[in-house]
Amino acid sequence: MDSNNKYIKLLSKKLTKGASLEEKEQLEQWANENSDQKAFVDETTKAWELSKNYAEQLSVDTNSAWDKFETKLESNSVQPTLVRSFVSYWKAAAVIGLVTTSLLWFAIQNRTEAVPVLEIVETGANEQKELTLPDGSVVLLNENSRLAYAKEFDVREVSLEGEAFFDVTKQNGQSFEIKTNTTKTRVLGTSFNVRAYDKMPVEVAVMTGKVAVESIEAGTKASVVLLPNEAVVYDAIAKKMEKNKQATNNSLAWKTQELVFDNMALGTVIETLERYFEVEIEGDPKILNCHYTGTFKEPKLEEVFNTIAFTFPTDLEIKKVDKKYILIGQGCE
Repeated sequence: MDSNNKYIKLLSKKLTKGASLEEKEQLEQWANENSDQKAFVDETTKAWELSKNYAEQLSVDTNSAWDKFETKLESNSVQPTLVRSFVSYWKAAAVIGLVTTSLLWFAIQNRTEAVPVLEIVETGANEQKELTLPDGSVVLLNENSRLAYAKEFDVREVSLEGEAFFDVTKQNGQSFEIKTNTTKTRVLGTSFNVRAYDKMPVEVAVMTGKVAVESIEAGTKASVVLLPNEAVVYDAIAKKMEKNKQATNNSLAWKTQELVFDNMALGTVIETLERYFEVEIEGDPKILNCHYTGTFKEPKLEEVFNTIAFTFPTDLEIKKVDKKYILIGQGCE
């Protein structure tokens, strides 16, 4: 029991942005020890993030809510029902319920407004969904993604896990915000893509309008303003935000079903193919600086490889070893 309490406290510190890198690593190692512990961490984090977003609208002190939760956890009346070695997923779910209940109870004590009802849209593998938000903004959600927002949508704010393309409508100067685990993107009316899969850098690519992107992690102040055809990548591990003034159209390849390579270095072509087809590709260092031009609509990996090999300026051999593709060839002058 004492050991489990230790990691619950580590989780509370992580969610309230107070955990050190070492403490985060300890929590992750503990979560990976078995499926029950991982389910507890994942589901509690989801419940906390969703509840926290809307508690902010009610001027709620979320740290105080966590303190109340920990006090209950340490009391004799609560301990037996909360985490008795996490024997099953349902016990983890009970803890999630207590976290959310504590947070909402604290909100009710401070304000009389009703707690917003959430709409949650999710996609599985190889699935995409298009939805229209209450303000008329259109969202195309990519595979393995999750979008959450208040049903009433009085405040134009959504939470995203995964990837989505947003076409945001203007509404009397009211801003529209997209929150991920590490960033916040603010716009008025524009179209752009946000990629924020777990344990990967967050990427924002702008098609039209102006977008402001900032990190929301404790101890970071990185921010940038993007114009059309610009992009930014935020690496949460390195705490680094990098702006690219020439965003590639392939940022939207998942949406357009089209890959476009315009005199692009083969090393970049390989990275794009890896991301689009979710495969591993290794290129001979001698050919990575060679450039390639080509367009593929509704691309198939084998067809792309065959076309590149046929039109490449030097001989190019493509081998498949287990699940990895290897490109071998001579350098370009």
